[in-house]
Amino acid sequence: RAYSLVQVVKTSAQPLGADAALDSGSEYTAETSGAQITANISATAYPFPRTLAGVAGMASWVHGYLTYDRSVFGLNKPSDWVLASRRGVCVEYSNLLAAMLRSKGIAARYANGYAYSTEDNSLIGHEWIEVGLAASTESPAFGEHRDSCLGCSAAEPSGAWVGFDPTWLEGGFIDATHMKTSISKDGVEKETLSYLGNGDLDWQKNPESVELLNYSAGYSTAISIEAPQSLPLAGGGYVKATISYQGCTMAQLRVSSCTNQAGREILHVQGGTRNLWLCGSATAFWAFTTSLAGGYAYSCPVLAYDQSGAEAERTISISGGAAGQQPAISGPDSAGVNKPFTIQTSPGSRLFSTELGEGTSPWTLTLMEPGTYHFYAYANGQLAQKPVEVRSVEEFELTAAAPASVNQTRSFIISAALRNIGSSAKAVTLKAVFGNQTQEQQASIDAGQSQTFAFNLTAYDAGTIRYTISAMSDSYTGYSGVIDVIPAPPAPKGILDLILDALKGMMDWLAGLFGAK
Repeated sequence: RAYSLVQVVKTSAQPLGADAALDSGSEYTAETSGAQITANISATAYPFPRTLAGVAGMASWVHGYLTYDRSVFGLNKPSDWVLASRRGVCVEYSNLLAAMLRSKGIAARYANGYAYSTEDNSLIGHEWIEVGLAASTESPAFGEHRDSCLGCSAAEPSGAWVGFDPTWLEGGFIDATHMKTSISKDGVEKETLSYLGNGDLDWQKNPESVELLNYSAGYSTAISIEAPQSLPLAGGGYVKATISYQGCTMAQLRVSSCTNQAGREILHVQGGTRNLWLCGSATAFWAFTTSLAGGYAYSCPVLAYDQSGAEAERTISISGGAAGQQPAISGPDSAGVNKPFTIQTSPGSRLFSTELGEGTSPWTLTLMEPGTYHFYAYANGQLAQKPVEVRSVEEFELTAAAPASVNQTRSFIISAALRNIGSSAKAVTLKAVFGNQTQEQQASIDAGQSQTFAFNLTAYDAGTIRYTISAMSDSYTGYSGVIDVIPAPPAPKGILDLILDALKGMMDWLAGLFGAK
């Protein structure tokens, strides 16, 4: 006899009401066959803090690091393979995230079930991760977030667990199409059939048919946007978007500008999607430049939006008005992980980073995650930028001091201080470049020692001129900034020049007199 079971299930989204501490003493911190904790995985997870924000950062990192590859479906590859191969489906995404979390002592379990796929336009089998909250987490802040599982055993622990889906990048708020049927330590979903009586049982299970009957939306985000109201034809600016939510969630913020007739964006927006973790609100910055034809006035709407459909718009006017003085920004070209460095800007400018948000000059930072970070100074419709490469290994620590402005044709000094932060003495070449001038000095610096250098340069050309100081040994360390060279006043004219000017003026007067007749 054949049987079929039809079940109508009503689910609801799992919102997280407020930030909370993480569980660290759970059985869900152990290594499993899928979540292999290797040295490389521990090193990858190390920069992220043991907080919900850190969990969101790891989920975002996994989402961006891996490529979704359907050819891996059913292979159930472990985390060390996933880290090396950089591809997989939801199982591999979950294995890598679980291993990273457990390497930091964060309780992480697997959730299996179904979720809605926009690619398949249907509910499909899916797997994601849940992290445990500390036992001190109280209701009612998390009253709606207590565990809910359609087919889980009563022996499974329940309590405050927060879902993070690295495949589709959800966290804190898990949408209602995530229908959970089992939870486990290793992601292996097992089904057991028991019966009483004599005879044999031939159990053949047909593929499940899962259908979404109806849904309603809720728990929406709100977005506000800030940007300069007017800009010159050749200038730059910023977009600051603030996203708000009644609780904690992950958000994917994007910005787009108006386009021309060819479909190309008028504002050259730098930076793509911002993946944010927010409890209440969070902000993100984008930088953009303008390069438009003269003789026209432009009105360009800028749109900020997230994955839920929330959006905000602001219109920027672009015309042929005169651009103000460009702001200055200075700081090191590179820095070591866990080593402080400082970014400075000219007075009156707005300092921000597309990765780190807004700061105040002088802005001193210590970053744990290697990569390239982009800093910007905005003022007077102009934008100046400064990338800083944060490296895992750094030989030297370099700082430099230069005058903010000098008069044209005058000489000045740029001083540099170089400290060997390695474990052995290093021979180094220090080079200063200012405009068309280059100077070099050689030195040998013992481990832990510092040495100062002075470069005597001349301001030949007027304008805002960039300088670069670089230390070259086994690796490159640099520092850069700008100096405002003030144009020299015109030289006083001699007697002969004055006579020639008078004669020229008389000839111009006569030419105008006869021309008028």
